[in-house]
Amino acid sequence: MAVRAIRGATSVPANAAEAIIAATRDMLQAALVANGIGPEDVVSIVFAVTTDLDAAFPARAAREGLGLVDVPLLDVVSPAVPGAVQRVVRMLLTCETDLPRHAIHHVYLGDAQRLRPDLVRPAWDQRGLPDAIVRGPCTSHGAAPPHQREVEER
Repeated sequence: MAVRAIRGATSVPANAAEAIIAATRDMLQAALVANGIGPEDVVSIVFAVTTDLDAAFPARAAREGLGLVDVPLLDVVSPAVPGAVQRVVRMLLTCETDLPRHAIHHVYLGDAQRLRPDLVRPAWDQRGLPDAIVRGPCTSHGAAPPHQREVEER
Protein backbone atom coordinates (compact mmCIF):
# COMPACT_ATOMS: atom_id res chain seq x y z
CA MET A 1 0.00 0.00 0.00
CA ALA A 2 1.26 3.47 -0.90
CA VAL A 3 0.59 6.94 0.46
CA ARG A 4 -1.06 9.13 -2.19
CA ALA A 5 -2.32 12.70 -2.30
CA ILE A 6 -5.75 13.70 -3.55
CA ARG A 7 -6.39 17.31 -4.54
CA GLY A 8 -9.76 18.91 -4.38
CA ALA A 9 -11.51 22.25 -4.47
CA THR A 10 -15.06 23.45 -4.14
CA SER A 11 -16.84 26.75 -4.30
CA VAL A 12 -18.97 28.00 -1.42
CA PRO A 13 -22.13 30.03 -2.18
CA ALA A 14 -21.79 32.32 0.85
CA ASN A 15 -19.49 33.11 3.76
CA ALA A 16 -21.70 31.25 6.22
CA ALA A 17 -20.67 28.43 8.53
CA GLU A 18 -23.38 26.09 7.21
CA ALA A 19 -22.35 26.72 3.59
CA ILE A 20 -18.63 26.19 4.26
CA ILE A 21 -19.26 22.96 6.19
CA ALA A 22 -21.69 21.60 3.56
CA ALA A 23 -19.38 22.40 0.63
CA THR A 24 -16.37 20.86 2.37
CA ARG A 25 -18.33 17.74 3.34
CA ASP A 26 -19.52 17.26 -0.26
CA MET A 27 -15.96 17.62 -1.57
CA LEU A 28 -14.57 15.15 0.98
CA GLN A 29 -17.31 12.59 0.31
CA ALA A 30 -16.79 12.86 -3.45
CA ALA A 31 -13.02 12.35 -3.04
CA LEU A 32 -13.47 9.30 -0.81
CA VAL A 33 -16.07 7.67 -3.06
CA ALA A 34 -14.23 8.49 -6.30
CA ASN A 35 -11.06 6.85 -4.99
CA GLY A 36 -12.66 3.94 -3.14
CA ILE A 37 -11.14 4.88 0.20
CA GLY A 38 -12.65 4.94 3.65
CA PRO A 39 -12.04 7.14 6.68
CA GLU A 40 -9.55 4.61 8.05
CA ASP A 41 -7.35 5.17 4.96
CA VAL A 42 -7.02 8.94 5.47
CA VAL A 43 -3.59 9.99 6.80
CA SER A 44 -4.10 13.77 6.97
CA ILE A 45 -5.90 16.67 5.30
CA VAL A 46 -4.84 20.27 4.71
CA PHE A 47 -7.61 22.72 3.84
CA ALA A 48 -6.94 26.16 2.33
CA VAL A 49 -9.64 28.81 2.12
CA THR A 50 -9.75 32.06 0.20
CA THR A 51 -9.59 35.18 2.36
CA ASP A 52 -13.32 35.83 1.95
CA LEU A 53 -14.27 32.64 3.85
CA ASP A 54 -13.92 33.14 7.60
CA ALA A 55 -17.23 31.94 9.06
CA ALA A 56 -16.05 28.38 9.83
CA PHE A 57 -13.07 26.07 9.70
CA PRO A 58 -13.39 23.48 6.89
CA ALA A 59 -11.79 20.87 9.15
CA ARG A 60 -14.99 20.94 11.18
CA ALA A 61 -16.75 19.20 8.27
CA ALA A 62 -14.22 16.37 8.41
CA ARG A 63 -14.48 15.99 12.18
CA GLU A 64 -18.21 16.41 12.66
CA GLY A 65 -19.60 15.42 9.27
CA LEU A 66 -17.38 12.43 8.52
CA GLY A 67 -16.11 11.46 11.97
CA LEU A 68 -12.42 11.99 11.17
CA VAL A 69 -11.61 12.80 14.81
CA ASP A 70 -8.27 10.98 14.92
CA VAL A 71 -6.91 12.34 11.62
CA PRO A 72 -4.53 15.34 11.62
CA LEU A 73 -6.37 18.27 10.01
CA LEU A 74 -5.04 21.74 9.23
CA ASP A 75 -6.78 24.90 8.01
CA VAL A 76 -4.78 27.64 6.26
CA VAL A 77 -5.59 30.77 4.26
CA SER A 78 -4.69 31.03 0.57
CA PRO A 79 -2.97 34.18 -0.67
CA ALA A 80 -5.29 36.88 -2.02
CA VAL A 81 -4.32 36.81 -5.70
CA PRO A 82 -6.04 39.42 -7.91
CA GLY A 83 -8.51 37.78 -10.31
CA ALA A 84 -8.54 34.43 -8.49
CA VAL A 85 -11.76 32.46 -8.01
CA GLN A 86 -13.41 33.62 -4.77
CA ARG A 87 -15.13 31.65 -1.99
CA VAL A 88 -13.10 28.48 -2.56
CA VAL A 89 -12.07 25.70 -0.19
CA ARG A 90 -9.09 23.68 -1.44
CA MET A 91 -8.00 20.34 -0.04
CA LEU A 92 -4.90 18.17 -0.05
CA LEU A 93 -5.85 14.80 1.37
CA THR A 94 -3.17 12.16 1.94
CA CYS A 95 -4.28 8.56 2.19
CA GLU A 96 -3.12 4.98 2.03
CA THR A 97 -4.30 3.20 -1.09
CA ASP A 98 -3.36 0.54 -3.60
CA LEU A 99 -4.25 2.89 -6.46
CA PRO A 100 -1.32 3.92 -8.66
CA ARG A 101 -0.72 7.68 -8.86
CA HIS A 102 -2.23 7.97 -12.36
CA ALA A 103 -5.50 6.39 -11.15
CA ILE A 104 -6.17 8.92 -8.39
CA HIS A 105 -9.33 10.98 -8.94
CA HIS A 106 -8.95 14.63 -7.95
CA VAL A 107 -12.23 16.42 -7.23
CA TYR A 108 -13.26 19.92 -8.36
CA LEU A 109 -16.82 21.05 -7.64
CA GLY A 110 -18.87 24.08 -8.64
CA ASP A 111 -17.01 27.23 -9.69
CA ALA A 112 -13.75 25.65 -8.50
CA GLN A 113 -13.78 23.72 -11.79
CA ARG A 114 -12.31 26.88 -13.29
CA LEU A 115 -9.10 26.26 -11.35
CA ARG A 116 -8.19 23.29 -13.56
CA PRO A 117 -10.51 23.22 -16.59
CA ASP A 118 -7.99 20.99 -18.35
CA LEU A 119 -8.78 18.21 -15.88
CA VAL A 120 -12.53 18.53 -15.37
CA ARG A 121 -14.64 15.53 -16.32
CA PRO A 122 -18.34 15.60 -17.23
CA ALA A 123 -20.80 16.49 -14.45
CA TRP A 124 -22.02 12.96 -13.73
CA ASP A 125 -19.63 10.12 -14.30
CA GLN A 126 -20.34 6.40 -14.45
CA ARG A 127 -20.23 6.15 -10.64
CA GLY A 128 -22.98 8.74 -10.29
CA LEU A 129 -20.72 11.14 -8.40
CA PRO A 130 -21.80 14.77 -8.32
CA ASP A 131 -20.03 17.38 -10.37
CA ALA A 132 -16.56 17.27 -11.86
CA ILE A 133 -14.44 14.31 -10.84
CA VAL A 134 -11.00 14.77 -12.29
CA ARG A 135 -9.23 12.14 -14.37
CA GLY A 136 -8.29 13.62 -17.70
CA PRO A 137 -8.94 16.38 -20.23
CA CYS A 138 -12.54 17.44 -20.71
CA THR A 139 -14.16 20.75 -21.53
CA SER A 140 -17.69 20.21 -20.29
CA HIS A 141 -18.89 21.71 -17.03
CA GLY A 142 -21.54 20.27 -14.75
CA ALA A 143 -24.44 21.39 -12.66
CA ALA A 144 -23.97 22.95 -9.25
CA PRO A 145 -23.11 20.46 -6.49
CA PRO A 146 -25.87 19.54 -4.00
CA HIS A 147 -24.90 22.13 -1.37
CA GLN A 148 -25.17 24.95 -3.95
CA ARG A 149 -28.49 23.76 -5.37
CA GLU A 150 -30.01 23.83 -1.86
CA VAL A 151 -28.89 27.43 -1.31
CA GLU A 152 -30.12 28.52 -4.75
CA GLU A 153 -33.56 26.97 -4.14
CA ARG A 154 -34.11 28.87 -0.86
